Amino acid sequence: MDTPSDRPRVYGYIRASTDKQVASPETQREIIEEYARRLGRPVDAFYVDPATSGKKPLFERIAGKELAAGIRRGDHVIVARLDRLSRSFVGFAHILDAWVKLKVVLHLCDMPGGVFDPENPMSEMMIGILIVFANYERRLISQRTREGLAARRQRGERYCRWAEYGWRWEKRTDPGSGQPVNVKVPDEREREILRKAVEPRAAGHTLDAIRQHLNYRMRARTRTGGEWATNRISFLIRQGLRLLAESDCGDPDELLDSADASEELEQDSG
Repeated sequence: MDTPSDRPRVYGYIRASTDKQVASPETQREIIEEYARRLGRPVDAFYVDPATSGKKPLFERIAGKELAAGIRRGDHVIVARLDRLSRSFVGFAHILDAWVKLKVVLHLCDMPGGVFDPENPMSEMMIGILIVFANYERRLISQRTREGLAARRQRGERYCRWAEYGWRWEKRTDPGSGQPVNVKVPDEREREILRKAVEPRAAGHTLDAIRQHLNYRMRARTRTGGEWATNRISFLIRQGLRLLAESDCGDPDELLDSADASEELEQDSG
């Protein structure tokens, strides 16, 4: 005979809602308890997250983390409504993918036949199909994001938090649409730092000597307010050479090869 510790446990998961009449924690609890009675199983524990956690994936919420940490193979999770578990198809499939490996049975009270049981062949097939479609949707989203960022970059509009060193984002009005857009413009302060890295390097100074000059004589700081490390000086030089190449001050490949050669000589001498 199985002891209570041996049998699969039943958990209720609740996420509060701003719409208290439709999806209050009390209403969800009643729905879950009634569902569990029809299964002939008691609810061993409830995990409750606040309404503000809805934007986070289940396993990043406080109660969601506790549920994931305590769940065992073959346990059951009952949820009153699908939107309490996840707001997105991709997020829901991620949950299924994690729990199917543990043979966890998921019950969604608001869906006809909403039982996802990895031990049931039909249910297992549905779970697999959902996961495949979710992975496809995730890849489409990633592709659209990359294409969108590339298009913004081509137009000179903001496509990431930081512009390349020597540039900054500046808000301007698009003459065509009249809407404000962030465009890339030269940052003269950063370009001065680039010049102070490239010029002494061309004169034969070591990376460490340039680092000391920037940090202690110029008191120049990185974008995050820290001091320049030697490996970042190499980055400054290469970025400065690229800007020179863009300004038609030399062949970019030749300039970069020259920088590489200087670094190799320094490493050999060290």
